[in-house]
Order: sequence, then structure tokens, then C-alpha cells
Amino acid sequence: MLALAVALAVHLVVREVAARRAEGGRPGGEPFRWRDRGAVVAAGLVVAAAGLAWPVVASAVTGRPDAYLETELSWWVGFVGRQHFAPLTPWFLMAGTWLGPAGIVLVVLVLAGAAWLSCRRGVRALGPDVLGFAVAYVAYLVAVFLPQQSLPRLLMPVAPLLAADTFTATRRRATGWLVVGVCLQAVAVVLLWFLGFP
Repeated sequence: MLALAVALAVHLVVREVAARRAEGGRPGGEPFRWRDRGAVVAAGLVVAAAGLAWPVVASAVTGRPDAYLETELSWWVGFVGRQHFAPLTPWFLMAGTWLGPAGIVLVVLVLAGAAWLSCRRGVRALGPDVLGFAVAYVAYLVAVFLPQQSLPRLLMPVAPLLAADTFTATRRRATGWLVVGVCLQAVAVVLLWFLGFP
């Protein structure tokens, strides 16, 4: 939910810039009515409130201010033991626990690859709304989520990035990525049913 709120903020900024261009008579301008601005702001506030509501609800129902966080951290125990939460550390924690220093390097490479991918012309061509949501969502996952067998499922909302020319410019490239995806299904089954708990 919080990533969607950030995506709405990106949408608001992009539309505002286009509106200012339109007012100045410059190319690329597009009118942005105050009613539409209000709708984007209202939607963003509602979505942000919904995204922040669960910790409040869990606290109110259980009487423990840390109920939500403790519940989330309980899922981590089987992978990295009992931990205290610190933003932006879960991926490094998981990789370091299972792969040592090589895991830390792997996370840095994955993050660098994601940054490189988001800067590619084909990905940028998907538009600021798609890219804004995808970047915000992945940043959220990196900030708070311990990567484990749920990661492929949780990455599904960024699937529109696969429509970029980077993956689909040629039939051979599209077929290659399809084959990679099918082959990774076997890896997912092993991770989910044999190495981890479903």
C-alpha cells in the first residue's frame, strides 16, 4: 500500500510538471484540473493511511504496541533466527546468514542490476506511473522484507516491467526469458517444498 502511495505522489509530480509546461505553452504540456489534483491527493492519503493502519490495528487489538512488528519478525526465525528489525537490512541479513560475505556482494549486485534496469530506455518507455510504482515497491521490499520463498510471489506486482523492450524487443529475447521463467519454476518448487517450509 505504501508503494502505491509513493506511486501516486510520483504521478502527481509528473502531472504537475506537465501542467506547468502547458501553462507556459511548451511542448509536452498537459492540463491538470484542480479536481483531478484533489482526487490524486485524496487517493494518496487514503492509501497511505491504509498502509499504515495495520500496526495501529494490531496494537489496539492485542494491547501491545509492537504486536505487528513482532508478528512479522516471527516469520524470520526459521531463516535468520530471532532478530531486531532495522530498515534496509533484511536482504543483507538473509544473504549474510546463508551465503556469508558472498551473499552481501550478491545483494549489492542485485540492487545495482535493478537500478541499471530501471534506467534502461525500454523500461523508461513504460511511463512514469509504471516505473514509479515499480521502483517504490521494490524499494519497500528491500527496506522491510526478508527475502525468502515468498519473494517471487511478492514481485508479481512489478511484472509490467517485463513488457519493456529489454525483455521483448525480439522474438528470440522474449522466448529466452520465457524459458528462463519456466526453468525457474523447478527452482521455486525445490526452495518451497524441500529446503524451506511452505
